[in-house]
Amino acid sequence: MLNLFAKLMKALNSETSPWSLAAAAALAMCAGFIPLLSLQVLIIVGIVFSLRVNGSLFLACWLFFTGTAYLLDPLFHSLGEWLLAHQGLSSFWQSYEQANWLWIFQLHHTIRLGATVVSLVLFVPAIFFFKWLVVHYRKDIQARVNKWPIMQVLKGTKFWRVYRSLSGLHARGQL
Repeated sequence: MLNLFAKLMKALNSETSPWSLAAAAALAMCAGFIPLLSLQVLIIVGIVFSLRVNGSLFLACWLFFTGTAYLLDPLFHSLGEWLLAHQGLSSFWQSYEQANWLWIFQLHHTIRLGATVVSLVLFVPAIFFFKWLVVHYRKDIQARVNKWPIMQVLKGTKFWRVYRSLSGLHARGQL
């Protein structure tokens, strides 16, 4: 866990593209919201491995959004139930049932359907929001955080040694 946190801090403090970090967080949001054992999550993980996104940030955010999803499950269930029962979508759901290969997405489960729809709707706004967060952190917050007394204490711990070894900052004489 310490290594994951150190890698996360390294990614935020590095010159990694904010778009890459934002994509990792947005994909993690989608993977975290959708129940774990589904084809949708497998596709998202495949996308993460295909693109140049930060794996540590993806993993940390995935864990966070998986925990958040438990709080949002009633919302996902209500949305999925409403979509399945909506009269205007009845022909779509009939077509879905007749297409034998679509069962692998398991969209007849209310929570999975609701979570998939919410993830698709929030994906693009989430990328822009997470990019803004990364840029704001690097521009305004990073220097202030480094001056906090707790950071001075952390610099003497094992965490800081792990962070320095991962970031390579000690070799460049920046720390």
